[in-house]
Amino acid sequence: MKRSRGLNSGKSRLIRKRELSPAKQIKEFKIGSIVRIRINSSTATLPLKFNNRVGVIEKKQGKSYVIKFKDMNKSKELVLDRIHLEEVS
Repeated sequence: MKRSRGLNSGKSRLIRKRELSPAKQIKEFKIGSIVRIRINSSTATLPLKFNNRVGVIEKKQGKSYVIKFKDMNKSKELVLDRIHLEEVS
């Protein structure tokens, strides 16, 4: 049988498992700050195309944040938990 070459093919090799630290679970971000999306594969299965994208926090939605970024000259928004975000200095 032919091997699948779909979107999520080989995903476990591309994103290594990251442990959740308590500091990352309680981290807060300010609205308007610039963040990098780092997908934590131990908690969610987000598409790889969003990994390492840089965006701006628009607003807070519950415990998650709405991140706005450009993808191929289109403005997109993602709602992500704080464990998938790291601040860019």
